[in-house]
Amino acid sequence: MVNRKARTKSKLKKRIVCKQCFNVFQNESLKIRAECPFCHKIIDARIRTEYSKNYNKKHPERAKKYKEYDKKYKRERGMILRKRIRMVNFNIISGSNPICANCGCNDVRLLEINHINGGGNKELQNGKNTNSFAWDIYMGRRTTNDLNLLCRPCNSIYYLELKYGKLAYKIRWDKDV
Repeated sequence: MVNRKARTKSKLKKRIVCKQCFNVFQNESLKIRAECPFCHKIIDARIRTEYSKNYNKKHPERAKKYKEYDKKYKRERGMILRKRIRMVNFNIISGSNPICANCGCNDVRLLEINHINGGGNKELQNGKNTNSFAWDIYMGRRTTNDLNLLCRPCNSIYYLELKYGKLAYKIRWDKDV
């Protein structure tokens, strides 16, 4: 039987990421179960690290099975995690509506994170790679006030305009096609 007091004394997450709609929200009520304000999914808000460590000590066969599973499905799990981080970052930057800031493109396959004042390459040259850049946004360690979302064509034109000045190009997103 599980001790009720031990369950209620769990630490709670203050910042929750919904795995269904990829939106980030604050757990203002500080309850064990939080409801996503966007898709209304009920999410467990407890930080489970201590519980998992204790469980793994008592059940070493679970850790062995997990290692086997991790070896078998590591690539697939990595792809799913990178896709999730990308979608969460898009929702963080765009305010839960991932569309191109220039033309209104809403195809997430075409969207990219753009540095508004340029300097994205300089950020990567300071010892960061794209994975750590994405993780910093995901974990809330990096502010997003100097970032926006642009589709690939708009991002290319934005780069060319920074380099050469105003160009005679205009991108139009046709939603009917």
